[in-house]
Amino acid sequence: MAGHDHSAHAHHPANFQQESTTMPSHEMGHSMSFHFGQMETILFKWWMPDSAGGMFFSCLLVFLFCVAYETVKFFRQYRDIRNALETTLVEPEARLRFSPKISAQALVDLPLHIIQIIFAYALMLIFMTFNVWLCLAIVLGESLSHLFYRITFPHINSIESHC
Repeated sequence: MAGHDHSAHAHHPANFQQESTTMPSHEMGHSMSFHFGQMETILFKWWMPDSAGGMFFSCLLVFLFCVAYETVKFFRQYRDIRNALETTLVEPEARLRFSPKISAQALVDLPLHIIQIIFAYALMLIFMTFNVWLCLAIVLGESLSHLFYRITFPHINSIESHC
């Protein structure tokens, strides 16, 4: 039995038909390579630009989505630093003490964290379309938004490292 060859069964018409229907086809647009174009499904079946103008508008929306993501991320970071500074001024030893408590700050941070996670995964899925225009919109949106907050609040990292 150890020498029994199963390769003859692999070319059986029933096996071939079953395998070919489950395998992605490059003709169907399932290629994992960067491509240009305007026919793309973006997150939902109803978000499918079919023209250059539609792709431009979609890229603009993705860019704004990146700005929203960076804004939520910055706001959470800003609140964390502000809370750390307040804790340091009031109780310097509180940072070292394990004292779990439900606070209004934690309850406000939870939905912000959920929104940030949703943004991050949605942007990752959009990038995974491998559409060059959408990928550029994400890279530019993330980079310019990040740069905006670095320029607007240049001392936030130095404050964070001292907390």
